[in-house]
Amino acid sequence: MFSKALSANLDKTSARQLTYIAIFALFCILRGRLLPSNLDHPMESVQWMVVVLDVITFAVIIGIAVNTIRRKNLDRADWGIRLRSNEWFVIGFIGAAGVYFAIITKWFTLAYAVAGLMIVLQFMTYELVFRALFMNILMKTWGNSLKYVLLTAFISALVYSAVLLPMDLSPGMTVGVLLVLNYLFYYTRSVILFVFFMAGYAAPDECGVWIALFSILIYLGLTLVVRKCGREPSAPDNLSINKN
Repeated sequence: MFSKALSANLDKTSARQLTYIAIFALFCILRGRLLPSNLDHPMESVQWMVVVLDVITFAVIIGIAVNTIRRKNLDRADWGIRLRSNEWFVIGFIGAAGVYFAIITKWFTLAYAVAGLMIVLQFMTYELVFRALFMNILMKTWGNSLKYVLLTAFISALVYSAVLLPMDLSPGMTVGVLLVLNYLFYYTRSVILFVFFMAGYAAPDECGVWIALFSILIYLGLTLVVRKCGREPSAPDNLSINKN
């Protein structure tokens, strides 16, 4: 039933985007296995190659976001990068968390700064692709009934968790955790909150202040980029679920 609904409503643009996501997921899995991020020694030359690769990858994803906004396939709210008044409270919370990590850890080293930048770039890219883009493509294809929202969140969680496997995160990072976060993203549409949560969960405390700083700076820069070419979303901030 779900496959028939998908094939019946899937347009060429969405099919092409789903293909891109599948290819990107394979790329991320290979990247994680072949170029693992070693946070214990972030100043090694291979780590700088990873940083450059992640910057290029992030730039490509920004280009995709800008293109979908210009073509009106998705808007800034769909991507979770629309800076609203309540998101300043999230930014304030992240800033306060950064101050806390600065107090309790020895954070002022270039090594931890590089490690923080690496993981924020990586998770900002992952969040935009595997949570925002992937979920919105499926929901725009299937609709926003409760069963399809839950199915979309589950499928996104499966793909996202497969991409995270090479990072060897703690057992707590399960499909169930990602499923809950996906469902929350459906309501909040604030990618910065989930970037900070995922990056903070994966990194040692010493990177916490840098993760907070780079999460805020990269997110604010991203909102400025898309605001110049985007449009205001037609849907309200908290999208309601059609229970039919």
